[in-house]
Amino acid sequence: MKMKYGAGLILAGLLSVTVFADPSGAPGEFDVNPGIALTGAGAQGYKNSFSLDAAYLKAIHQVASIGWEAGYIFGSKLDGTDTSDKIIHVSPEIKFGPTFPVQNLFLNTYVIGGGGLYYSHQNSGTADLTGAPVSSFDHVNGGWNIGAGVGINLPGFWSIGVEVRRHEIVSKNSTDFTWTTPALRLALLFS
Repeated sequence: MKMKYGAGLILAGLLSVTVFADPSGAPGEFDVNPGIALTGAGAQGYKNSFSLDAAYLKAIHQVASIGWEAGYIFGSKLDGTDTSDKIIHVSPEIKFGPTFPVQNLFLNTYVIGGGGLYYSHQNSGTADLTGAPVSSFDHVNGGWNIGAGVGINLPGFWSIGVEVRRHEIVSKNSTDFTWTTPALRLALLFS
């Protein structure tokens, strides 16, 4: 059942990029966001981990862009064990925000969010916090993310900024897993 919902989200994202993309060459961006995944609800005992997100967004209006994002959490370790959780997500995204001229540069403030598929892999460890053995598992769940950021468009089709995003994996069989990621945003702008 979850796979049907996930497939529906992916299909909706593909159709939205195809239908709403401006064929006249509206500007777009490819960005890479290295950051730290700060664990939250449902992740008690897990340590923070390095994360990396990449996105392709195409403008559909002066203040709106749509596209795709993929991200990876490199391995959040469970305290006191050798158990770790690695997470990959793929989701259609929408970004809203105006761009303001400031001196000779342009400042872009925005909100961004989307929903898609989150794949989690937990490797087996010797024991959890209670001393019980931990087994490996793989799960695919739906999830969502929302955040805000600011970027400065530099000369030469580059942009640099910061972003904070909250992610939540919605699990039908266990507690939802959340994390917040403050990240550096590096973008290549194109038309």
